[in-house]
Amino acid sequence: VGHRARRPFGLPRRVRAKMELDARVIIALGAVFAAAAAYYVYARESKPAGPPMPTRKQVDLVTTTWGTVRGGEGGLDPVGVAFFTTLFTQQPAAIGMFRKFRDEADYKKSAAFRAHAAAVIGTVDTAFGMLRDLPALVPVLQALGKAHAKYGVKPSHYNWIGAALLTTLSQGLGDAFTPEVEQAYATVWGVVAATMIDENYAV
Repeated sequence: VGHRARRPFGLPRRVRAKMELDARVIIALGAVFAAAAAYYVYARESKPAGPPMPTRKQVDLVTTTWGTVRGGEGGLDPVGVAFFTTLFTQQPAAIGMFRKFRDEADYKKSAAFRAHAAAVIGTVDTAFGMLRDLPALVPVLQALGKAHAKYGVKPSHYNWIGAALLTTLSQGLGDAFTPEVEQAYATVWGVVAATMIDENYAV
């Protein structure tokens, strides 16, 4: 009786071919993922460093003194009016961005102005109230920044807002607005502004 020739030791040719194809696919995918990871690292490392984060003490200073501000006579509404009055005094061109009351002879008497001032200072109040929960605050600020970019607000305008805010706080807090408190607010505002700008103004 004849004997069937034995198959050489190893896997069948079709199996070996499939394994070689699978190996090439895996290598190709690995190269793609490696390239993606390298680009991610490059993009992260090449992105300019943001402003310094506030320390816990600075957050405490802001939340404590802001509590004094919001607890003043009339609540936050007068603070909002004072803030925008300061902004328009320091930067007269800024009022041109507000079409609802920019043509008013006396914008301070405008219901639209007062409503907007109250809304903005209310947003500031919300942001300062969330300083101890930055992961929750960041998406809120990013959404606000996106909306303001559509309104025509430019990155340089955030400097105007920060300066007006510090002046308003200085006037409202008086002697309690120490250099340390001022630096705390400046640091916090730097982070707020950078987060609102973020990628909303990508070139």
